[in-house]
Amino acid sequence: MSSPFSRYSPPHFLPSYLKIDFLSGLFGGVISVITLAPFDVARTRMALMQITKYGKNRYIGFSGTLKKIYEDEGVKGLFKGVQVTLIANPLYHSLWFPVYAMMKDFTKEKLLGRDDKYLVPMVASTISGLICEIVTSPFWMLRTRIQSNFLHTHKVDAGNLDSILAHFQKIYRKVF
Repeated sequence: MSSPFSRYSPPHFLPSYLKIDFLSGLFGGVISVITLAPFDVARTRMALMQITKYGKNRYIGFSGTLKKIYEDEGVKGLFKGVQVTLIANPLYHSLWFPVYAMMKDFTKEKLLGRDDKYLVPMVASTISGLICEIVTSPFWMLRTRIQSNFLHTHKVDAGNLDSILAHFQKIYRKVF
């Protein structure tokens, strides 16, 4: 019996709309990470400041948080965790769009057996989001640790590769 994929030649394995969805998600994810990184760091710091060693009442307001991060850590502080986010965010979005398209077809043909205007997109979106969250969840945890490390240690250097690997090892040890 032949493989279900045998009718596709290797370079054209995926339909073109899936390739376009993948690339659109990838580039959109990269652009959003680079432009919004300082806001993401500020959001994380504000959310965690009350439960950390050096964070108690450290930041006041969103613009005040951005200013204080810049004063304490410089431009690098505004982009803490961006390396990990540049993996996680584009990965999430580049997977979500093609998985959603495939899940819409699967839901319509196999699960429901009909095209329902509301139920098919809802089910497909839920399944797509679940799959993408499972794949990218470790990256989000790592990003949050890196972004909030200054609030725990008051050290500025927590964004280099050694620091990222150390955080990842701590997470791995605690989870497994």
